[in-house]
Amino acid sequence: MQFRSVTEKKKIPPKNFEILRQCKKKLEMVLSLTLEILKIQLISNIERRGEKNSNQL
Repeated sequence: MQFRSVTEKKKIPPKNFEILRQCKKKLEMVLSLTLEILKIQLISNIERRGEKNSNQL
């Protein structure tokens, strides 16, 4: 993990290291949820375009 090399060089206290790990977990969760939301929006946009195209026929 990248955090270990950072702690060795900078001597980050264990408490701060734990905070960094928690922040990393939360950030990963936020990014994952954001990606899911974008996927849903993309799918709904594609479906709407399909409906518009079928109405034009």
